[in-house]
Amino acid sequence: ALHPSLRTPLELRRLRADWFAPADTPANYVGRARSVGMMGHPNLVHLIDAGVHGDEVYLVIDRPADAADLDALAREVGGAMPGFLAAEYGRAVAAALRAAHERGGVHG
Repeated sequence: ALHPSLRTPLELRRLRADWFAPADTPANYVGRARSVGMMGHPNLVHLIDAGVHGDEVYLVIDRPADAADLDALAREVGGAMPGFLAAEYGRAVAAALRAAHERGGVHG
C-alpha cells in the first residue's frame, strides 16, 4: 500500500478476529501493539497504525528497505546457513523479543 499523502510504501497486515479467541481479544492485541509499536528498536519493524475494522484487526507497518523473506535469505546464503550467521540472527531476534516483552508485548 501507499501512504495516502506521502505516497511512501507501507505494509498492511490483516488479522482475523477469530484467530485471537479464546485467549485474547482484538482490542487487547491492538493495545499491546500500540504500546510496543512506540518503541524504537533496530530489530523491530516500525508500527505506524493498528486498529480494528469490522471483524478484522489491522496493522500498518513501515517495511524496512532491506527486508527479505526466508526464501530470499536461503537463496542469498546458498544452502545451509553457517552456524555463526544463525547465531547472530538468533541473538537479534532474542534482543527484539526481550525489548518487546519488557513493554508487555508478545509475538504470536
